[in-house]
Amino acid sequence: MNTAIQESAAGDNLEGQLTAVRRAALEYRKQGLNILPLKTGCKNPSKPDGTDLSGWPEYVMTDVDTAFTDKASNIGIRLDDPWTDIDLDCPEAIQLADDFLPATISFGRASTPRAHRIYKAEGAGYKKYDASFGTVLELRAEDRHQTMFPPSVHESGEPLVWTEGQKTVQDMDAADLRRRCDLLAVSAVLAHHWVRSTGRRDELAVAVSRLLMDHAGLSVDESSSVVSHICRVAGDEERQDRIKKACSVARGGKKYGIPTIVEIIGKEDAGKILEWLGKQSPDTFSEEPVDFFALPPAPELNLDHIPPLIARRAKDVAERIGCNIENAVFPGIIAIGAAAGRNAVIQPKKNDPSFLQMPTLYGCIVQPSGMLKSPPANEMFEPIVSMHQSRLADWREKCTGIPAAERPDEPAPLYVTNTTTEALIRDLNFSPGILFFANELAGMMKAANQYKGAGNDAELILEIYDGYASSTRRKTTGNIDVERPCVGVYGTIQPDVAATVLVTGENEANGLMARFGLCAYPQPRQDPMLDRVVDRQAEEAYKTTLTALMQTFGDGEFPEGPCRFTLEDPSLYLQWVNDERAKNLKREPPIQTHCAKYPGLLARLTLVFHLAELECSRGLVEPDGSCSSRVKDLQGQTVIPAATVEQAIAFIDEYLRPHLARVYCLGESDERGAKEGRAIAKLIIDEQIDDVTVTQICDRHRAGLRTTTNVAAGLKYLDRMGWGSFNAKDQSRSRKPAARFHVNPAAHERQWFLDVSTTEENH
Repeated sequence: MNTAIQESAAGDNLEGQLTAVRRAALEYRKQGLNILPLKTGCKNPSKPDGTDLSGWPEYVMTDVDTAFTDKASNIGIRLDDPWTDIDLDCPEAIQLADDFLPATISFGRASTPRAHRIYKAEGAGYKKYDASFGTVLELRAEDRHQTMFPPSVHESGEPLVWTEGQKTVQDMDAADLRRRCDLLAVSAVLAHHWVRSTGRRDELAVAVSRLLMDHAGLSVDESSSVVSHICRVAGDEERQDRIKKACSVARGGKKYGIPTIVEIIGKEDAGKILEWLGKQSPDTFSEEPVDFFALPPAPELNLDHIPPLIARRAKDVAERIGCNIENAVFPGIIAIGAAAGRNAVIQPKKNDPSFLQMPTLYGCIVQPSGMLKSPPANEMFEPIVSMHQSRLADWREKCTGIPAAERPDEPAPLYVTNTTTEALIRDLNFSPGILFFANELAGMMKAANQYKGAGNDAELILEIYDGYASSTRRKTTGNIDVERPCVGVYGTIQPDVAATVLVTGENEANGLMARFGLCAYPQPRQDPMLDRVVDRQAEEAYKTTLTALMQTFGDGEFPEGPCRFTLEDPSLYLQWVNDERAKNLKREPPIQTHCAKYPGLLARLTLVFHLAELECSRGLVEPDGSCSSRVKDLQGQTVIPAATVEQAIAFIDEYLRPHLARVYCLGESDERGAKEGRAIAKLIIDEQIDDVTVTQICDRHRAGLRTTTNVAAGLKYLDRMGWGSFNAKDQSRSRKPAARFHVNPAAHERQWFLDVSTTEENH
C-alpha cells in the first residue's frame, strides 16, 4: 500500500468526513482492493439508505459517490487473497505485536493505536484467538471477512488513522505469519495472567520456557527472549531474574511444565495455549515425568590422574580383594596427607604467603553394605598403623617395672578409629598429624554435638579441616589449644543412611559435608577376587614413602616453621580457581556450597600428589633412621611442577565433581515438597493409582504422611515434575470441590527404581 493511500485516507477537514471517505475509496480501488460501504458509526456493510447490504462478499462497487452517503459513511475493505489483517483486540497483544510481527503498514484509533497490521500473505486464512478474558487477536483473511479502514469513524466516536512512519505493506509467507500469530497470542495470554501471578512468577517463567522449547521448537535464547517480552509488558520488576530462571531449563534446572501452567493460569487458557501451539489439551500430559529416582551416571576413576605410587598400590589391593579401586585410592591419598601432617604446607599464590593449606583431607565412599569397604582401607593404612603400634609397644616396654606416676608420657597417636573431638584435640597437641578411620561415618556424624553440655563437636571438626587454631575447655582436662591441627578423616557410609545423615539437615547446613572433598558414590564393581601374590615392589615403595613422610615431617621440629611448598606456575592454579568460581555461581545449592571448597581442595591435593612423588625414601632418611638432614635434602624439591597441578585438576574435574550429583541425589531437593512428593510417587507406582485426593492419602497415613499440608506440598511438587496435575478445587468426580491429583499415565508406563534397586533399596 503506497503513500498516496495514506495521504488520501487521512482526509481533509475542510471537505468533511464523507468527502474524505470517497477520496480514500478511489485510492483503495486503484490499488486493486474491493471496497465496501459501511453504515455510519458501524462496521456492517450498508446500502446508501442505511439498510443492510446482503450478498456483500460478491458485491462490486460501481459508483463511489452514490455508494457513500450520510448513512453509509464508513469504508470497508474485503480481505480477498492475499490481503490480510491482524486485528489486535487486547492491550497485551498490542504491546507485544512489535516483538513478533514484522514492520508493515498499520492503523488504529487513539485508544488502540496500531491495532490493525496489514500484510500480503497468500493463503493465510482466518483464525480467531479467544481466551477466558475475551478475544486476544484475529488473523483475518479470505473466508467472507472485511475490515473497516481509515478514515472511518469507530462506533466509540474515535476516527481510524494510519500510523506514521511505515508506508509499505509487508509480503509474508502464510505459514510464517500464522506461527507468529500463535506465539503472539500465547504470549499475550501469559502476560495477562503474569500480572496476577505474584509469588509464582519464577515457576511460571521456567514452565513457559520449557513449554516453548518442548512444544514450540524454540531455542533457549528464543524462549528466554519471549519470557523477557512477557515480563516487560506485565511490568515485572524482576525481569532479569525471570530470564535466568528460564535459562535454567537448558542446564537441567527445576522441571516445571504444563501442569504448573494449568495451575497458575487456569485450565481453560492453558488449553487454549496448547491448542494454538498445535498440541493436545492439558489432560493428555504431553510431558514426560521426571525420573527423580534414578542416580546420575558414575564416571570411573582414571588412574592416570592419581600419583603412580598410590595408583599401583591401590590397584594391587583392589584386584586381590575384588573391590572398587576407589576403596583403596581414597585411603591412600588421605594417608599421604596425614603422614606429612601440619609440617608440610603449600603456598598456592606466589605473592600471598599468608594463604597456606595443609594436607588435611576428609573423604568418604557411599556404598551399600557388603561391598568390601574396610579391607582395602586397612591395607592402605597399614604402614601408619604399624608405626603407631610400634611406638606404643616401645613405650610399653620402657614402662615395664616403672610405677605409673614415673612413667614417660604415652606417645601421641598416629592412627585412631574411635575417638571424641576432645580426645582428638588433646592428641593433636602432641602429634603433627593423625589418621582418623571412621569405618562407619554415620556414627561420627550422629555423635556431633551430642555432648551433654556446651558440646561443639561439629564446630571443632570444621575448624580442624580449615586449619584454624582449635581448643577445648573442660573442667577435667583443663584448656587445650592446638595451632594448625591436621587430621586425615576417612569413612564409608551406606546410601540410605547418607540420605539422612550426610547430605541433609544440620551437617549439610553447617558445611560439614562440603569439607568431604574426596567424596564419591561409585557403581559397585563385580570384579572377581584374585588369588595371586602381592605386588611387593608397589607395597614396599608405598610403605617406605609413608614411613619416610612420618619421620621427615612428624618427628622433628622445623626451625623456621613448616616446610613450605610453592608452585612452579601459580597462574595455572589461579586460572582454574577463577574459572571454577564463575561456573559455581550458576550451580544450585547444595552443589554450589560443596564446590566452593574446591579451590582449597585443589591446593591440598596438589601438595599430597607432590609428596607422593617425592619418594622420600631416597635421601631423606639416614641409614640409621634419623632425619637430621631433612631440611637440607628438601631444598630444591619444594617447588611443585605444573604437571602435578594439572593432574589434581583432572582428578577434580573428571571424577570428583561428577560424583557430587550422585551423592546429593541421595538427599532431598531443597525444593518444598520434594521429600513428600517422592514418597507419594512411590505410592502411586506401587498401588497403580490414577487419581487421588489429599484426604485419601492422609487416611491411614499412606506414604507415611500425616498432614494435609505436607501431602498438598508433595502433590504440587509432583505436578512440577510432570507426574500429573494438581487441582486444589477439582470437581471432576464430585460436586464438592476436592484437592485432587490426576496422575500422568506415562508414570505407569515407565519402569522406575531399576537404576538403584541393586544398590539401595531405601533411596
